[in-house]
Amino acid sequence: MAPLPLDWMMHADIYILNHIAEHDEIEQGDIILSPQTIGAATGYRRSYVAERARELKKHGLLREPDDDELPTDVSPRGLMAITNLGHRYLSGDLTDEEVERLSSIGQPPNGEE
Repeated sequence: MAPLPLDWMMHADIYILNHIAEHDEIEQGDIILSPQTIGAATGYRRSYVAERARELKKHGLLREPDDDELPTDVSPRGLMAITNLGHRYLSGDLTDEEVERLSSIGQPPNGEE
């Protein structure tokens, strides 16, 4: 099932989520990408990807990786990984409550991963 369009989303958001999710499936684990990497793959500017990633994080569809998911010399700042909610959004498997929360502009889900 295709993801539901949400009023606050931009067209690029679906490309960003899909790009991370596609790589996640290839690697069979959480993939962690930077706005620069996603921008190069999707054709969007790095700054625009970073801006949209902040919005997707605010709504619980992306997350910053935990320190233990990264090599010791890499900072999680600016990196992103898709959340379980993000995967469910792309597959169209959200509950009615999740859809309602995601549809609320400026009302990110509380503690949702």
